[in-house]
Amino acid sequence: MKNFLFLFTLILVSCSKTDDDTNLICSTNCNTFSGQIKTVDNIGIPNIKLTLDYYIGTELSAYRRIIGETTTDQNGFYEMSVFIEDDELGESSQGYFSLTLDSDKISNVLDNEYLKPNVILSENTKPEVIYYSILERNLTFENDFIIPKKGNVRIKLNNFNPIADGDYFKVNVKYSYSFLNDNWTTHQPWEGIYGFADENPTILNAQTILNGTVRVQITKQKNGIIENSQQEFELDNPNIYELEFEY
Repeated sequence: MKNFLFLFTLILVSCSKTDDDTNLICSTNCNTFSGQIKTVDNIGIPNIKLTLDYYIGTELSAYRRIIGETTTDQNGFYEMSVFIEDDELGESSQGYFSLTLDSDKISNVLDNEYLKPNVILSENTKPEVIYYSILERNLTFENDFIIPKKGNVRIKLNNFNPIADGDYFKVNVKYSYSFLNDNWTTHQPWEGIYGFADENPTILNAQTILNGTVRVQITKQKNGIIENSQQEFELDNPNIYELEFEY
């Protein structure tokens, strides 16, 4: 049994490969990635690392090339010029490009008036720009990341009285929290917080963004029948914004 486990582990390791090309310097035919990491009130955040990767993934194997890394300057600006390999260019390329930043470090330097990314975003929705294809060399891609200030929402779910097994009363609070993407990017995740009614009433307290669109989605299953509704609004002050919904 131990030999089998060792062999299985060896197979998994051998099917995953990473190349680190961050020490390479691009001097000609480069693609440039630039932008600024800042708060909504235009305060740049220094010393934040950004990483550009190229990924190919299948059910049985995975490949990652770490193309480049850089850090923001004292005003939060970054710029990274890298060389894209021939087999990575064009729509026929097998992989995709991912630009990520160190959101934990951003959170560590922010005051509590801001909505910190490592508090509000789950692990699989960390800030990221995805390029599904880069068609040619000598292109420039600009992506800013702006940290919003924090708002507060309190939602009361009233009179939850399930009739049939599987009935539920659910709320999602969602908002945009991602890079400001240019025309070459397609990934803009919506992230928030959700909760189910489990008592009467159920109160959900959620942190959200100030001066941006907040979307509250209500989903009910009553006697097996699903009902959906939603409401959008903007918060302009950090005071608690209260909403109530009936089952």
